[in-house]
Amino acid sequence: MVVKKNDLCGQAERFIFSGDYGKALEKALLAHRQKDDRALKLLVWIYRMMGKPAEALRCLRALPGDADSLCEEAILYRMLCDFKSAREKISVAADKYKRKKDAEGLGFAYWTRGGIERYGGNPKKAFLYFQKALPLTKEMSAKAYVLCGLGGSARLLGNYDLSKDCYFSANRIFSRANEKFGIAYSSCGLGSAARMKEDFKKSRKLYKKAVSIYEKINDRWNMAYSMWGLAQTLWFSGGKKEALKINASCVKIFREFSDPRGIFYCALQEANFLRMDSEFKKAAAALKKSAGVPVKLSLSYEKKLLKEQTKLISSKDPRRL
Repeated sequence: MVVKKNDLCGQAERFIFSGDYGKALEKALLAHRQKDDRALKLLVWIYRMMGKPAEALRCLRALPGDADSLCEEAILYRMLCDFKSAREKISVAADKYKRKKDAEGLGFAYWTRGGIERYGGNPKKAFLYFQKALPLTKEMSAKAYVLCGLGGSARLLGNYDLSKDCYFSANRIFSRANEKFGIAYSSCGLGSAARMKEDFKKSRKLYKKAVSIYEKINDRWNMAYSMWGLAQTLWFSGGKKEALKINASCVKIFREFSDPRGIFYCALQEANFLRMDSEFKKAAAALKKSAGVPVKLSLSYEKKLLKEQTKLISSKDPRRL
C-alpha cells in the first residue's frame, strides 16, 4: 500500500492492516483534529478492534445513521453485552439493506446478527444467521470472519469437526493476507476445537499463538478470551496452579473492560476447577460471584452451563467437565 506522507488516514489504514492499532490510533486522531472526514469511521474501527466499544460508540454517534453505521453500532452494543439494543439496531440495518437490494450489506447484517446471537446465548440462531451470511459474502476477509462465526457456533453446538474445518479455512485466508487480528481470532478458535477434542498439546500451542498476537496488536480484551481457553487447556495438562493464575488474570482484564459475560465465564471456570479437585464449598463460593449474570443478560446457553455446574457442585460430583 503506497500512502502519501500527508495522508494521515491512509497511514492509519496501513497500520490497521498491519495490526499496529496503537500507531493507527495516533494517525487517525491527528487526522480527526485536521478535520479529515474519513477519520471518525477509522476511529470507530480502531477502538472496536482494540476492545474499546464505549470510545467507538462515542465516535460513531457523530456519523450519519446509515445501514453500515447501524451494523457497527449493533456490534458495539454486543461488545457491551447490551444484546437488546444490539438486536434492535441490526434489525433496522437489515431492513435498510433489503430495501436497497444490497446483498453484500445484508450479508454483513446477517453476520453481525449471528455474532449477537452467539454471544447472546443462542448458538442455534447464531449458526443459522452465519449460514445465511456466507453465500452473500464475497470479499475473502469478510468471508473468513463468517467462517469463524460458523466455527464458534458449531463448537457450542457440539460439532467439533465442523468447527475445526471452518476455523482452518478462515485461518488460511487470514494467513495469506497476513491479517494479524484474523490470524489470532481463528487460531483461538482452532485452539478451542482442539481442546474439545482433548488434543491439549495442540490447543495450548494455538492459544499461546493467539495470545502473543493479541498482545502485540494491543487487543487485551480478545487476548483475555484466548487466555481463558489456555487456562482450561493447562488445567487438563496438569498445570493447575498456572491455570488458576491465568484465570484470575482474565478476571482483571474483563473487569477493566466492564465485560460481565467474560467475568461470568471466569467464575464458572474457577468453580469447575475447584469442583474437579473436590473443593465443593470453594467451588460454590466461586460460582456465586457471577451467578446472576446469565439471567440479567438473558443468556440461554449460559443458564444451562450454570445449572449444570450448580447441580454437580450440590451433588459433590468431581467428574471431569
